[in-house]
Amino acid sequence: MNFLNRKNWVTILFIGFVIILAIVGSTISVIAQDLNKITYPVADLGNCANQQECKAYCSVSDNYSKCAAFAKKIGLDIEIPLEQRAILEAMQKGEGPGQCKDEASCRNYCEDIDHIEECISFVEKFNLASGDELKEIRKMADVKKAGVAFPGNCKTKESCMQYCDNSANAVVCMEFALKAGFIPKEDAEAVSKILPYLKSGGKLPGGCTTKESCDTYCNNNTNVTECVNFAEKAGFMTKEDADMVRKAGGKGPGNCGSREACDSYCKDETHIDECVDFAVRAGLISAEDAEMAKRFKITSGPGGCKSKAECEAFCVTNQDVCFEFAKDHGMLSEEDLKNIEEQKKFLESLDKASPEWLVCMEKELGSSFFERFKVGKLTQTEAKSPALEKAQRKCGGEMAQEKQIACLALSCAEFEACLKALESSGGEQGGEQQGEGTPNPAINAKVQACQQEKINACIAKPCGEFDACVNALQQGGGKQGGQQQQGESDPKLKAKIQACTDEKINACLAKPCGEFQACLNSLGAGGGGGGGAPDPAVQTKFMSCFPPPPSGGGPSSFINNSFLAAILGFLLK
Repeated sequence: MNFLNRKNWVTILFIGFVIILAIVGSTISVIAQDLNKITYPVADLGNCANQQECKAYCSVSDNYSKCAAFAKKIGLDIEIPLEQRAILEAMQKGEGPGQCKDEASCRNYCEDIDHIEECISFVEKFNLASGDELKEIRKMADVKKAGVAFPGNCKTKESCMQYCDNSANAVVCMEFALKAGFIPKEDAEAVSKILPYLKSGGKLPGGCTTKESCDTYCNNNTNVTECVNFAEKAGFMTKEDADMVRKAGGKGPGNCGSREACDSYCKDETHIDECVDFAVRAGLISAEDAEMAKRFKITSGPGGCKSKAECEAFCVTNQDVCFEFAKDHGMLSEEDLKNIEEQKKFLESLDKASPEWLVCMEKELGSSFFERFKVGKLTQTEAKSPALEKAQRKCGGEMAQEKQIACLALSCAEFEACLKALESSGGEQGGEQQGEGTPNPAINAKVQACQQEKINACIAKPCGEFDACVNALQQGGGKQGGQQQQGESDPKLKAKIQACTDEKINACLAKPCGEFQACLNSLGAGGGGGGGAPDPAVQTKFMSCFPPPPSGGGPSSFINNSFLAAILGFLLK
């Protein structure tokens, strides 16, 4: 509240006449040889008892006129430096402001603001003020010339100070200081906040009228609540900050009294525990956050943020900085690092996302949310929001269904390739995912139809190629295993299998007995064979190639002969 400091404007009103008297008074000196005319003590000079006391008395500006009159009275010669003689001569001729000739008359005349132009002209004429001093005096004269009314129409230093020392007149005095340009730029914003508050009926704390008096009042702990209420209502503090100060009793860690002082104190790692405990009491951070701050020796977050809200706002647009900060302070687990890397890959994959998916996501999320989503600038709350999850599920499902529909129009060979490509890209391009839940019935029907088409193609092949075709179909089935089982129960497929088995058996029957055994062995190991009763033709061929032994000799059972047991096993399959 520098606007209430008298030095800003009240003293400027009267600087002119003070300079005049100081300079004029300093020119007066008594010639040394005449000092023996003086008899001590000198009643006219405050009863000074010796030369040193009298010299000290006459060095005071208020005593200049008395000393000059005394010197003239006893006939002492006055020595005046040449550079000052013109000033004294002008005043002796009545050319001083208001024709003043001594301190009292000059003071009375120049204290009246109505005479400021005349007094300034005299100061300028004899170069009695420095450039900066003259600039300040001229500023006051310009205000007077512009017709700006002085506070309470005061005209003298005493009357102006008396008027503005009354806190009830604070608004008038502040507005005058603003118009006169006496308030520094750095304080103008503060005044612009205080004025509306005072005009609305607000009061300065304790009725203070100067910066010094307000500081003194508010530095008293018993006045904290009143001063904080003023700061909040005048707009100098947010409600959150005001509540914090109230809870803390007006003093921060180490009794710091300002944000700057508190920041400086808490940057010292030796004060971390004290500052963190204070933050918990003031409601700035949770107990959980406090524990983390103590564990990792954190006095402030990335970018110097001080609260969870500040840090989250900073990290939305400075994710790399925040990531490095968390990493350097050991705040990330291996799982966290893995999730972050996955998120980076996901963001990179957005470049490959289909335009349709991007349009869908923007529609579901809204332009603002979507733009932050695209560049990875979401807050933690937004990143975990149900709205985002719902949008990804919906748009991913819609895009997958559209692509599946496109696959349905293709031939079976192209259809399978289309589905495989869709499955391999699911979730990697901008979050597109195939719909969850029940599979598309049309897709299932197409898969079954294509499987049947392959089976029919195998059935159409000669038996020499049929087995290889069916084996390839079984090995490449993948997710189509269910359809393969349906194919195996297909009557046409079963008939083809039986026909090819019969063809193989007939080929074995046509071979001589020496090759018959090996032929049947190959059928038993690789494949074919139908169910039911043994083939009569095979039995007959077997009996002719391997007649039963004479009665009473040889094995009592086919089972005792390993080769015969193998043949029997094939026949009974």
